[in-house]
Amino acid sequence: MAGRSVKVAAALLPLLFGACASPPPPDSLSAARVQVGQATAPVPEAQVYLQSAREKLAAAERAAAGEDMVRADFLAREALADVNVAQATVQAAQAEAAVEDVEKAIQALRAETAPRTASPAPVQPRQ
Repeated sequence: MAGRSVKVAAALLPLLFGACASPPPPDSLSAARVQVGQATAPVPEAQVYLQSAREKLAAAERAAAGEDMVRADFLAREALADVNVAQATVQAAQAEAAVEDVEKAIQALRAETAPRTASPAPVQPRQ
């Protein structure tokens, strides 16, 4: 009977240790690492959001190290949202620049195709 108890305990031992193991970091944390690592912010307005994303990612990393996976997930998702806002800000600035370029081109075309107002030819008296 004692041999059977030892076998049961040996079989349950990995389950007990598995229950004590750290939970894996959330998927949002690895996604935030990638997105924040690849993001660029050539527009000053976007730099604010990207900096916020970096700070939230660092806080998420600290939370994951402390095994607070709920907080790590929350902060990683916020970091992802900030990266998305930074990217949208860059795209909006690029679109605005493109609109300005098109407006300048339209003005130039209008100037080229506008009728020229030359001084009227002198009228010759009739004889």
